[in-house]
Amino acid sequence: MSKSVIVYVDYQNMYSDVRDAFYSETHFHTYGQFNPREFAELLVTRRPFGKEKESRHLQEVRIYTGIPDPRKDPTSHAARERQTEAWKADGVKVFGRALRYPYGWPKEPAVEKGVDVALAVDVVRHAVEGKYDIGIVASTDGDLKPALEYVATRGKNVVCEVVCWWGNITKQLSIEGHQIWCHRLLLADCEAVSDHRDYNLAS
Repeated sequence: MSKSVIVYVDYQNMYSDVRDAFYSETHFHTYGQFNPREFAELLVTRRPFGKEKESRHLQEVRIYTGIPDPRKDPTSHAARERQTEAWKADGVKVFGRALRYPYGWPKEPAVEKGVDVALAVDVVRHAVEGKYDIGIVASTDGDLKPALEYVATRGKNVVCEVVCWWGNITKQLSIEGHQIWCHRLLLADCEAVSDHRDYNLAS
């Protein structure tokens, strides 16, 4: 029987990590952007050692991301709107959380708030509800470890895997006392699912 897979993507985390792994500050900001649907489809083609013949199908792709305030930063808000609309057109489910703006903004950057919590809650809730056989978590945020630990204790019927970019600087989630498979993606994988559209431009 084919295993159902849901891919959970912390987009800003994955984007920041891929920039650190393969690019530099001199590269245009579109380097490191990736198409979430193609990214998820690539992950589903990969198998852990010993499970190379396991049948898997992509059930759902979910993106978790910060949303700029249209009043404080209309340009970034419009760019994110264009980007999320492109994701939705590919059948990706998008879950946005308003960015938090510190007192010193714009000298201090806006930060995501609650994105990792929303992702963690869904990973756990969907495991309890039996919505997936395999949950692939695309993030290296350590705050997600409790969710991964919870799923790991539920037995072999439901499992989680994680993702990282394997390059110059590499971050990888792991949980003590449990083996968790990590999809280590290379520069060639990034280029295969790249999205070089500049969403700051209206067309």
